[in-house]
Amino acid sequence: MIGPTGSGKSFLIQALAHNACMQLLSVKYWRLAELASRLDEVRQDIAATNDLVKKITKYHLVIFDDFFTTEISPHATRVLLEIMEARTGQATAIVSQTGASDWGKFIPNQVTAESLINRIMHPSMTIALKGETNLRETYKPREIL
Repeated sequence: MIGPTGSGKSFLIQALAHNACMQLLSVKYWRLAELASRLDEVRQDIAATNDLVKKITKYHLVIFDDFFTTEISPHATRVLLEIMEARTGQATAIVSQTGASDWGKFIPNQVTAESLINRIMHPSMTIALKGETNLRETYKPREIL
């Protein structure tokens, strides 16, 4: 799912996740920067890294929000590639402000970038949210007089 800031991407994906939970499906939500930080924390511990990858692959639905809005380490990128490979055929939602053609800018190794983007995009469905409205501004809390 792609769209500009404030278009409702995160709200919509969280609503879909809530619906999945109501159907007793297991769901894991990660902001990509948080996952990358966690992967960097366990970098020296191969067993911990493998455990994290296994846990992520066991969920019925995994959501990666704010996908490549910031750069992540080469290590985190390689592990993300492993995660996407392991999740082949499983429900995985990617939420981003930009399309896949821009993600490679955040991945220094072009071979890794192509492999990761290929695993995400084939097969996949893209939902593009458009509009000039910033929902955060439209629905911000208002002061009661």
